[in-house]
Amino acid sequence: MLNTATEFLSDYTEKSKAKWQQMVAHYYIEDATIEPTIAMNLTDNWVQLNLRYITDYKIRRNTKHTLFQHIEKAISNTNGKVTLASTTLQLLEVPPLNVILKK
Repeated sequence: MLNTATEFLSDYTEKSKAKWQQMVAHYYIEDATIEPTIAMNLTDNWVQLNLRYITDYKIRRNTKHTLFQHIEKAISNTNGKVTLASTTLQLLEVPPLNVILKK
């Protein structure tokens, strides 16, 4: 995931570094990482991965779509060594309820 994101977003990331340093100096904000990063969260059922990256806000949806297509392709190229999981829910029918009221 991280390799794919770094490669796919490298041009925008490189162009943004100088501008980001100017903003940090001017506004006294935290010098955050510009390169894509992954945050991992362990849940009771699985490992959740959050990919953080910067992109041009005008094309963020298209960038996200294309980036995740590249990630999906990279996962497919692992020949089953890496797979994606999803939450599965089973909805059960509520049994009928008989209520008898006594006076």
